[in-house]
Amino acid sequence: AGFVHVHTAFDYFNLAGVAAGIQRFERERIFLSSMTSPCIHAAPPKRNMTDPQKCYSLTIAEVESVLAKLSPTLDLLMLHGPSEAFGHVGGCSQLACDLAKAQWKAYNSFLSSGRVRAIGVSNFCQSCLTCLADNDLGPNGAAVLPAVNQIQVHIGQGSADPGDGLLSYCAQRQIAVQAYEPLAG
Repeated sequence: AGFVHVHTAFDYFNLAGVAAGIQRFERERIFLSSMTSPCIHAAPPKRNMTDPQKCYSLTIAEVESVLAKLSPTLDLLMLHGPSEAFGHVGGCSQLACDLAKAQWKAYNSFLSSGRVRAIGVSNFCQSCLTCLADNDLGPNGAAVLPAVNQIQVHIGQGSADPGDGLLSYCAQRQIAVQAYEPLAG
């Protein structure tokens, strides 16, 4: 069909099917992205992990599992939402920030090793993005910001910049916005 961007996620339970589907193509012709789950997650795989070190270790294991099932490398790896309850309104809590930082540290290890080409996030608000900006994991101690923030943004949503200026916030920090449900759900 001509698609070149294939997206999957640890908690979509579709890694094996996607892996089988992309086998007939040269890996270099496909932009392959995947996500892992936050450490507090109400949907399957359910978890309520509040210890940042255990969260880090779980994230390492999940990314290793994604790479083992899907491909030795990914073009984009995204953290699937902050560790807040689904439907949470408002900024990230301190716990969600601490857990996101632990997961971001794990993601950075895969970025540094070259096993993923870029790292990003999904459904992060300004406060959660600011939390991630407060890290020193990059070269020369510079913060490593997400390359992408995948959010629900679509025609007819109302504001041209939903989420109290989230699009502007991302643009100012050179974080690409990737829409899901771009034609509405």
